[in-house]
Amino acid sequence: MDDSHSTPDGLRDRVLGDFVLRERLGEGGFGAVYRAEQPRLSREAVVKVLRARHVHNAEARERFVREARLAGRFEHPFAAHLYDSNAEPDGTLWIAM
Repeated sequence: MDDSHSTPDGLRDRVLGDFVLRERLGEGGFGAVYRAEQPRLSREAVVKVLRARHVHNAEARERFVREARLAGRFEHPFAAHLYDSNAEPDGTLWIAM
């Protein structure tokens, strides 16, 4: 699978769930973070996406899913709130906050 995150805006305008990815804000070893829009609710969000090269790595996938579960349980006024997370048919994992 091609690692589309290696291009400057590899996922720009891609739709993940209810979210439309816009520009990439940052990246790390396992994922990239994008500014996103959720048109249905007229709000902005950030979406973290697991890098394509890790999609077939069971340990990386489990770590990403665990992060989403933990973020969903964490409530604090200064912490990001989890909106949604999912896996796309092509294996793309994402977390929207």
